[in-house]
Amino acid sequence: MVSLPLGEGGTTHLCGVTDEGFLSPVAQTYTHESHIIHITMKIKNKFAVYNIMMLITPILLIGVISVCFLIIFILKFPVEELNIPRAALIDPEVFSEAVGEFFKGNPAALWYMLLWAAICALILVLSTTVMTRLMSKSIENPINELDRAADYIREGNLNFEVMGSNYDEIDKLCNNFDTMRRELKKRRKTSSA
Repeated sequence: MVSLPLGEGGTTHLCGVTDEGFLSPVAQTYTHESHIIHITMKIKNKFAVYNIMMLITPILLIGVISVCFLIIFILKFPVEELNIPRAALIDPEVFSEAVGEFFKGNPAALWYMLLWAAICALILVLSTTVMTRLMSKSIENPINELDRAADYIREGNLNFEVMGSNYDEIDKLCNNFDTMRRELKKRRKTSSA
């Protein structure tokens, strides 16, 4: 097993199949004065965190883009020439007439609004795609490590160690898999002796 210094009194253990140099940082163990804290999280909790990030990220980005577009829009297309008092804009009929007149007088403003909508849609699609990819990779990596470990066992190689994961469910599977590997190794030694 490979350990890297984490700080005073601690180490980070890299997880994965440790034979033939294959290691990946999937989970962390912090050791301090014989106390071991294994940082894990249930898959459904991790999904909840990613879902919240998928909601908040585009909202924040679209909010920032909208404010920038609004400032530029106000500077580029002044509405004072419509001569409509602000109080009259509360009436939906007056408001819709004012909007119609504004876009008739400023056709470039309509293209500007379409550009804003296209950028917002692009932000939504890209942020959702990135978050989904991160979420799938976080589960895919430890499962791929277990798959490699199964290949090692199939080849007859039992001289490796399967480490845990940062998901409770996959961590339990990794521990059971490593227990099976150790039992097979022990039986191999007793049968050859």
